[in-house]
Amino acid sequence: MNALLPTVSVCLLTYNNAKVLRQTVRSILSQEFSDFELIISDDRSKDETWAVVTELAEEDQRIRAVQPEQNLGMAGNANFAVAASVAPYVAILHHDDIYSPNLLQRWVDILRKYPRVGFVSNAYAVIGSDRVDYHPFEECTNGTLVMEKYLLPLWGCPVRGTAMVRRSCWNALGGMRMQFGLLADVDLWMRLAARWDVGYVREPLISVRNDHP
Repeated sequence: MNALLPTVSVCLLTYNNAKVLRQTVRSILSQEFSDFELIISDDRSKDETWAVVTELAEEDQRIRAVQPEQNLGMAGNANFAVAASVAPYVAILHHDDIYSPNLLQRWVDILRKYPRVGFVSNAYAVIGSDRVDYHPFEECTNGTLVMEKYLLPLWGCPVRGTAMVRRSCWNALGGMRMQFGLLADVDLWMRLAARWDVGYVREPLISVRNDHP
């Protein structure tokens, strides 16, 4: 592993979310695990998001502000952000969640402990409520079992759009497939689980907002 590269590339995907973006970014910059770069990729927002992103990048040297030439949608923006990053572990995060200070450390621990894990996710809390969404995964679960028991037969997906992916696995699959639109992340989890094990942290490391579709 190149000692000059960060261990983690945090790829924060954003679009039309100037209102809460600073709060989200603060939770990322406050991580206990410090060996990361932060790529904030704005998908050609129509509000003040890009201005906020560039201001944040000027305030903290860990942040790199990037923007595609045209709006790509979630999947295309994810691919664009990952292509701009360099680390062996890639954390795909979204612009309106709040991240616990130990999120990156817990994810990295799983990927280091289990070399066969392709990606790792966690339990989720819901902002403004006592609800926590847990899922019946082990720290390391056979990917085929996850596919057959949880991803294929159920309506819905227990893994949200936020996870840490091993870059070698991401590259092997070619990232997200844009033709699946907002379900491209679910398609990615399926393709990863078909070839590698799945990691899970049974702690609500991410708090999500419940006011969007």
